[in-house]
Amino acid sequence: MWFSPGDFLAGMVGAGALFFAWRLWVRMARRRRLRELAGRLGMHFCPADRFRIGPRLPALLDCAGAADVRVYDVVYGVEHDRYRYVFAAEFTCGVVFTKRRCRRIVGMSEPKDGGAAGGVLVRMVDGQMPLIERYQLAAQVPNPEDC
Repeated sequence: MWFSPGDFLAGMVGAGALFFAWRLWVRMARRRRLRELAGRLGMHFCPADRFRIGPRLPALLDCAGAADVRVYDVVYGVEHDRYRYVFAAEFTCGVVFTKRRCRRIVGMSEPKDGGAAGGVLVRMVDGQMPLIERYQLAAQVPNPEDC
């Protein structure tokens, strides 16, 4: 049994629409879970990099040649005299031949006044545990007073 080109096109468009709807549903479910986590942590959620963390991040990452940094799904808040962020970061790691794309959940804490003692503290979580657990682990960035 042969399909006509019109039937084939309709099937491909339908399959594409189903895939798009599934990806949209997955993204919305992830964002809903992150909003709930942010509420439990007393923080807020933003799906985009509203704080321009991406351009500042390569110097803080634990790999040589980090480039093309993309930050998304940011959970943010203020704790005492520090801004706290927990977010997903994608970046290219490597310099010449061994370039690869990496994804990490990053917890970051920085002073409100920019140049205060303590500086920027970063905690990166990489692993196979569920997303919410990685966010909770990354949110445990220590305060400089605790160090």
